[in-house]
Amino acid sequence: MLSSIKIAHLTSAHQDGDVRIFHKECVSLAKAGYDVSMIIPNTASRVEKGVNIISFQIKKGSRMFRAIKAVNRVYKEALKLNAHVYHLHDPELLRIALKLKRKGKIVIYDAHEDLPRQVLSKSYIPKIFRSLISFFLRNMKTQEQKN
Repeated sequence: MLSSIKIAHLTSAHQDGDVRIFHKECVSLAKAGYDVSMIIPNTASRVEKGVNIISFQIKKGSRMFRAIKAVNRVYKEALKLNAHVYHLHDPELLRIALKLKRKGKIVIYDAHEDLPRQVLSKSYIPKIFRSLISFFLRNMKTQEQKN
């Protein structure tokens, strides 16, 4: 029974009502009969179009602030859901992907860019760390393809 399968979409950066995440993915899955939740900061918690929107308020800050504080809150809310599948939409959420996998969860990272290459040009990442982060992301991708 599909309604017993819980799917959670997680974002720490996208806006409420995002066309791709909310309308194309979450609403479509809810219409197909899945139990769908979306965890997103700084909006109102509610049920909309069959999707349980779970929100929390977090002060806006730097990208580094979001990568730490918002991701920690997303993870906390994700654990409360105890979903079967977690669909991550932001690169900073990759740091919780392995934690969720260790708990036996199915984790999907929605990569629609070449993140290892993209990191090399991000001005907000100190230049000294860019190559190391890019290498880590490339290796993580390779490991996932082997599994």
